[in-house]
Amino acid sequence: MKNIIRYIYVLAMTASLFGCTDEPIGWWGDNGDYKVSLEDHELYVDCYYGIQFRANANDEYDPQSYDINIYTYNTTTKWKISDVPDWLNLSKTSGSMSETVTVTAKNNLQLVGRSAVLKVTSPDMPGSYEINVSQEAGDPMVQVSSNDLNFVGSGGTQTVKIEYANCEWYVECDESWVTCEKKSDTELSIIVKPNYDDYWREARVYLKCEREGYGGWTVCEIRVTQDELQTVIEATCAEVIDGPDSKTYRVKGICTGIANTTYGNWYLTDETGQIYIYGTLGAKGQQKNFSSLGIEVGDEITVEGPKHTYVNNAELVNVTVLNINKKRK
Repeated sequence: MKNIIRYIYVLAMTASLFGCTDEPIGWWGDNGDYKVSLEDHELYVDCYYGIQFRANANDEYDPQSYDINIYTYNTTTKWKISDVPDWLNLSKTSGSMSETVTVTAKNNLQLVGRSAVLKVTSPDMPGSYEINVSQEAGDPMVQVSSNDLNFVGSGGTQTVKIEYANCEWYVECDESWVTCEKKSDTELSIIVKPNYDDYWREARVYLKCEREGYGGWTVCEIRVTQDELQTVIEATCAEVIDGPDSKTYRVKGICTGIANTTYGNWYLTDETGQIYIYGTLGAKGQQKNFSSLGIEVGDEITVEGPKHTYVNNAELVNVTVLNINKKRK
């Protein structure tokens, strides 16, 4: 009689928990061929209000977890949690003493929710206890090989690989100088026109998915930048001195002094002024090979290179030599 009263009490206490099955099945007591002494084994499962995960349950800054408290009340009662899907992780799935089991979930990348029923059983007593676990549907997502593209001033085409997508995507751009072509579900071509402005420019490419209630949902953004078109400006020394930095100039003048024969630092002079050549590429375009050019003071030389101002002095840096007229001897 004592065991029967205790059995009814434990069943009533367990059934009062929320989020699990309405009734535990066959804990504590006789059930078919199983003979369990309540004096030797007890098991109580507390699963709160059930387990409900967000889609981004494994968020780096706000991870989500739940505890399942299992009590054996100072008895040695074996227990096991089974039917665990691969998207869930349990800190422990079996034991014989009281234990707190922490449950975590992977992020749900699919557009549908998912659920599982964890089953708690014990070889020391009959029946099973079920714990319902659910996770929200994930958001539409597209991942690409690069989110930042840079183009030279003359423009061109670059290919972006679609590394992951869980939705049917389409592409939009906010600038007319960028054209986007969806080659396939895994490849996107971005085409940029030449930039004739005097400054670099920037655009955004948006990959979108349709989502019910939201219309076009931006799931990926690609930044596109482009340098200004590098045109060569034919100029005199005076025009180089007065012109802006970073532009490429072509100048003809006389070598009036050589300061360094390794890197090729020297002075170029014409009838309008003088500029400093800071670095000269060799005959095959390499640095530190000035001697291969055979330049001497008095030679008439045409060079091409970008301008840089150093302590108020105009310089052309790492120039390419286009022509050498040797001085008359």
